Amino acid sequence: MSKRIRSGKSPIKKLLIGVLVLLSAAVLFFGIGLLTLPRLDPNRTYKGREYCFIGGRYGTSLDHLAAKTDKAVARFSDAVIYTLKDDPDEFYLSPRLFLAHLPYNALGRRDMMQLPSEENVDHIEVGVSNGEDIAWSTPDPSVQHALLEAYGKSTIRPEEYEGLNLEAVKERWRKEDGCEVLEVRLWFKKPNTLYYELLVIKRGSEYFLLLEDGSTLIELDGDLMKQ
Repeated sequence: MSKRIRSGKSPIKKLLIGVLVLLSAAVLFFGIGLLTLPRLDPNRTYKGREYCFIGGRYGTSLDHLAAKTDKAVARFSDAVIYTLKDDPDEFYLSPRLFLAHLPYNALGRRDMMQLPSEENVDHIEVGVSNGEDIAWSTPDPSVQHALLEAYGKSTIRPEEYEGLNLEAVKERWRKEDGCEVLEVRLWFKKPNTLYYELLVIKRGSEYFLLLEDGSTLIELDGDLMKQ
């Protein structure tokens, strides 16, 4: 009987050992594949195009940390960089960490992260704070045109103010007597999940577009903005 028991266990042991060997080989293959990926830093280039983290004035509607990834293409610091599925322009790259950690922002192609203009903006949203949340609405085309026309008068070099803390700018203007801060999102035509953020300052019945330096104001038609 003891012999039959031992012979009965032997195939199970062999099966378990085989499974462990296959798992070990798969983990080893996967690990070597990740370790041999090219490093994205410091140039952050992929397929000859330069990428940068989406932040500052730029934002995106998609949660790219939860988006479906396609393939691992590079490493960045302690993260692995993946392309995203259903992104034919490969505008977005998504950094992921194997272990739990603070998430990275998505990366976007620099050549597609342009400044807003009449030619590349699809539509504009204006956000009004109603406490903890912001209520977003799309104003009339005439208001959108006025905002883009005002921004076209800018003489500011936005790249000189990329490091400006936008949240600090909002708080500073909110603290000024009689000021209300309206947030403005200018959504691009391509990629249509990317927007550029500006602010409108309301003083009494007057409206002003606030430029990237956080202090220059361009007057807007108050009657038009009330729409």
